[in-house]
Amino acid sequence: MNNLAAANFVSKGYDIIIAIATPSAMSAHAAPGCRYPVVFSVVCDPVAAGLVKSLDNPQTGATGTSDSLNFEGQLKMIRAFLPDAKKLASSIPPAKRIAAQLESLKEAAKDFILKLMKLESPTVQKSA
Repeated sequence: MNNLAAANFVSKGYDIIIAIATPSAMSAHAAPGCRYPVVFSVVCDPVAAGLVKSLDNPQTGATGTSDSLNFEGQLKMIRAFLPDAKKLASSIPPAKRIAAQLESLKEAAKDFILKLMKLESPTVQKSA
């Protein structure tokens, strides 16, 4: 959803706006004249995106779910199954929006004495 689409939604007088992904949620939430609740999903960090003050108490007219991952739980499981593992490879898409999650994984991996090896995923090419 771009700014024009968000403004169009607001002008239609809908009772609620549902936005999927961070850019859509940010556009809807920032749309001029938006007095409607914005419900978002697939947002990595709603606090950093300025959508909510906190996940427990949004205070902004927006609410939703985060797709942030529980890396500590995943790393505990990896360590239980592979106690001698030294390196962890993570295939990541070439997008800036996952930088916070990647940093969280890197920090969590240190606690499990694992070195994170990043593998850049190629971009998907659209067929003609």
